[in-house]
Amino acid sequence: MSPPLSEWELEPDPTRAAWLFKRALLSQHETGKPLNLRMDIRENLEDQERALMTFYKAPNIKWACPLKCTLEGDTAVGEGVNRYFFSKTISKLQFGFNLNLGMLTMLV
Repeated sequence: MSPPLSEWELEPDPTRAAWLFKRALLSQHETGKPLNLRMDIRENLEDQERALMTFYKAPNIKWACPLKCTLEGDTAVGEGVNRYFFSKTISKLQFGFNLNLGMLTMLV
């Protein structure tokens, strides 16, 4: 016997179904262990980008858990820091990361 269908699975409107799925996923993980993203803005750009890549490449992440971002070397706290990280990450995904691979510096 299969488990009963969720509300989002029964919703005929795809937009509303997506919204219901997101709501169910976030409520399921709202008390989970927070995801901690740390970056020291006093470090060079390459080390800052490495911190972002290390965070996003970590194994077995429950991406719907709460996010806690910390900027080392800055007094900023709260939602502004989260917005900074989202903005920086989106920018890096759009325009690439600068990686130093020994004698070769490349944009990935």
